[in-house]
Amino acid sequence: MAHNLRSDVRNASSYSPEARVATFPLDDCIETHISQVYLSDRFAFKRKKPVQFDYLDFRTPQQRKAACEAEVHLNRRLAPHVYLGVCPCWVDGNQLHVADATDARLLPADVAQRSDLDWCVKMRKLPQEKSLQHLISSGLITSDQMRRLANVLVAFYTSLPPETLKTEDYVARFAQHVQSNIRELDQYTINHSLDQYLWSRVRSAQQRFLQLETHHLESRVIDGRIVNGHGDLRPEHIYFLPNPVVIDCIEFNSEYRTIDVQDELSFLAMECDRLGAPDLVEPVLEACCTATHDQIQPRLYWFYRIYRACVRAKVAIRSPGGSHANPEVLAYLKLAASYASRLYRPLFVVVSGPSGSGKTSIAHTLANQLGLIRLSTDDIRRTHPQIPSEARYRPTGRQRIYDAMFQQAREFAGRQVSVVLDGTFGQQQWRDAARSLAAEFQADFLFIHCDCPLRIRQKRVELRQSAQSDSSEISANLLEKQQAEFAPLPNEFPSVRLDTSEPIHVCVHAIYRQLGRSRPAQPAS
Repeated sequence: MAHNLRSDVRNASSYSPEARVATFPLDDCIETHISQVYLSDRFAFKRKKPVQFDYLDFRTPQQRKAACEAEVHLNRRLAPHVYLGVCPCWVDGNQLHVADATDARLLPADVAQRSDLDWCVKMRKLPQEKSLQHLISSGLITSDQMRRLANVLVAFYTSLPPETLKTEDYVARFAQHVQSNIRELDQYTINHSLDQYLWSRVRSAQQRFLQLETHHLESRVIDGRIVNGHGDLRPEHIYFLPNPVVIDCIEFNSEYRTIDVQDELSFLAMECDRLGAPDLVEPVLEACCTATHDQIQPRLYWFYRIYRACVRAKVAIRSPGGSHANPEVLAYLKLAASYASRLYRPLFVVVSGPSGSGKTSIAHTLANQLGLIRLSTDDIRRTHPQIPSEARYRPTGRQRIYDAMFQQAREFAGRQVSVVLDGTFGQQQWRDAARSLAAEFQADFLFIHCDCPLRIRQKRVELRQSAQSDSSEISANLLEKQQAEFAPLPNEFPSVRLDTSEPIHVCVHAIYRQLGRSRPAQPAS
């Protein structure tokens, strides 16, 4: 890019010599979803876009100026000689003018009084070949450079006091961010026909962690591991000049900088993994943990990596041109799926019980909260083209329905996708078949049996029939016959037995307690 950095000699009487002006073609910039960066030979000028998202608001010049000032202040912690100040800028026609002065009083009166006067961050232009991203990609990164980076980050993190916040607030905020990512990526993967099996694994791993293992997050708050960090620690933001500097911390939302140090380093590790250097950050993590008297948390480490890969996938969606199919999105989701397999095995849950026992409500709740695919005998019975309606409740028809369910479950299990099977499972052969299928694919298995007094089940079925709110075709007068045919559940069969006359949240909490107890220590290693 050829740009003109000059002094305006025509207005020398009103123009301070300090107020040089850089002029750029307006569209000649490096663009992100929130900024435009203009480069001269020696400097970079970062201009905020007048945008609003759920996490930032840059709509007014005053908001953009405050963000520029915060960016300079915060980034001087890790790059003190890179961030030079905040400069006024303005647009004339198809050109951007940047005054190389941090004081608007140095500007000509007609410029200083412009209603469209804006602001940008002035930085030293850094050589891209010195970035960690380039050094990894070119195979030039050395262990000595990573050791020096570790020293810089150790000094940074040990200088930061713990943030004061409540454990429940931190967990709730994390869950909110995860769900926001899931909503956006759900829609994107559908719109662009991405691998739904892969996305299901990524989504479920995060939801399972937030339902079953939030004590890991809580302990980080209690132990004082949450600090006002960088928030965007990626290889493209790290430069060796030769001493390491880290640029581009998140200035626009302090919540994103309020971060677990291991989350921050997991972010860096994930990005290095994407570039083909999966173990590069391990010595940095170990050095930071040693210096801060911390211990590496393997399960958190994988969860954080999944989360950060999803964050980057969402950013890729929002980047210019991101409304089209973006290969970066799929690359990050594949990386997240590889981490998900380190965190959890697939989960096979069977929710059984007679009609009216509330099993479908339980199954729906588990599917929604744990990110499971729900397979229902009622749905199969109603839609299966090869089972006539008059045969659906006969032994041969019921067997064909369960066979169809197991066939679907096998397809999902083969893709390492977690499922919940919703049916009466009144015969032991069907229970054993589900358990064997889970074992075949090395999935974690949980059998849940729902039951409650007959009068409650009858009332529920009557209400369901009157409202026509369910795909089940069972009638209240068949409940006693169904119960008589229901094979007793053997005591030795591993299961959670629920009294579903209790509120649903009580039942679900009992299930989560069991899932938390039965979760194997592996595979997070």
